[in-house]
Amino acid sequence: MSAASLAQSGILLEGMKFAIFIEARILDYSGLGSKCQQFLSNLKTLQTKNEKASLGAVVAFGHDSWKSINKGQGGSELINFVPLGNDHISAPSTQRDMFIHIQSLHFDIVFTLAMQASRIFGPSIKVEEEVHGFRWEQERDTTGFIDGTENPKGEKDRADAAIVPDGPDKGGSYILSQRFVHDLKSWEKLAVHTQEKDFGRTKEKSVELPLDKRNPGAHVTKTDLGDKVVRQSLPYGKATTGEVGLYFLSYAKHLSFHADQLKSMFGGVDGTFDQILNFTKPVTGSYWFAPSLNQLNQLAKTNL
Repeated sequence: MSAASLAQSGILLEGMKFAIFIEARILDYSGLGSKCQQFLSNLKTLQTKNEKASLGAVVAFGHDSWKSINKGQGGSELINFVPLGNDHISAPSTQRDMFIHIQSLHFDIVFTLAMQASRIFGPSIKVEEEVHGFRWEQERDTTGFIDGTENPKGEKDRADAAIVPDGPDKGGSYILSQRFVHDLKSWEKLAVHTQEKDFGRTKEKSVELPLDKRNPGAHVTKTDLGDKVVRQSLPYGKATTGEVGLYFLSYAKHLSFHADQLKSMFGGVDGTFDQILNFTKPVTGSYWFAPSLNQLNQLAKTNL
């Protein structure tokens, strides 16, 4: 079987309109494998009933929880998220145990599966982060710039980037998640051409600027990974409080691809920080491993 056919259904989806991101602590590991299977069964039922909704989901684990439930087998590259940066610009670690990512073209279907997940896992987990993401106008982040311009397109290219191709983790994927809070008041005070120099792309059509036309720490320069990761990020926000941001989420076949990008963004390569970090800050940070369907099935068989 191909690696993509063994992967969980939410990894390779493209252009989904809505998502719910759930991060949790695991309080009780007993029966966890069976609960994952129940979640996947409910997912399949909803997919069958709503064929045009393009519903997909992922269950993933942090380093300590995966090591505990899988007895140290698989996910060999997985580590806990390590804080980066300095007192002025930093990426904190809020490493949690379990991650659920649900996405679809329809919010009601996403919400239905999220409620079912809450009932299935119940008191065995403690939810510490629940973010409702939406695809904003013209694929843009709330900063006004198009997000994910260089994302791999099509299932083959996306699978090549996101899915472990062979070995014991075939069909699995390594995940980076960070929730960013934007300072739009400060950002919107900048002239558009200044924003573009900081971002490294034009705002209207997302055309990459030549190196001599952008700042040395332009976002595009600091995050240039080509087609090595599949981004599933979405904006989120609260209209009444004004808190808006981006829930950054990316999948890759090697965790090092995420780590290299973070090192570049937070000054670990040449001492230069990503310029947009002056206007947005991460408030969470975790690495995860999304097991293959085979690995999840094995968890249930071991009566975990």
